Amino acid sequence: MTAPNIIKPKFSSRNMRKVTNQTLSLLAECLRDGDGIIDIGCGNGYALWQIEERCNCSEVVGTDIVDIRRAPVPEFFLYDGRHIPVEDNRFDIAMLNFVLHHLPNDEKGALIEEARRVSKRCLFILEDTPMNSMDRFFSRRHGEAYRDYIGNDGVGFGFYTKEEWEQLFEEMGFKGETSRRLGRFSRQW
Repeated sequence: MTAPNIIKPKFSSRNMRKVTNQTLSLLAECLRDGDGIIDIGCGNGYALWQIEERCNCSEVVGTDIVDIRRAPVPEFFLYDGRHIPVEDNRFDIAMLNFVLHHLPNDEKGALIEEARRVSKRCLFILEDTPMNSMDRFFSRRHGEAYRDYIGNDGVGFGFYTKEEWEQLFEEMGFKGETSRRLGRFSRQW
């Protein structure tokens, strides 16, 4: 499926360019030449567009529950938000970038397990973790606006703290994995 209404790809804002570059700077730690990669909940597609432009990947795939792409994604398909219709271990890397806070809290673990199922080597999760009352306010407003946009009622959704994420990951059996807090200005490609 090709991206809708894309003539010449460009970032929608300087901030979107910065966030994309920050995401790629963190992904670089696990990215290898020839990797196959899927971005689950790829949203606007900027991360995949830049991976395709900058990296030597064998396969670059995006999926989401709605098609809101603003950048070209080499391969894209819609999915139901629960089951990703691909075989086990198809991709070297499965990414969940800023997507889990859009899921009901009781479904976050199931999507992480599904991402784990389709990845061979690396499950890359990047998520907002509000650190103070202003962060929580803006994060909540962002979540509400997005859920309105996609037509979801938003019951039981939320942003987890670093400790809540770590507890979920521990309950899911992740051991020896990296979880770290990042400053707003610390990540660059």
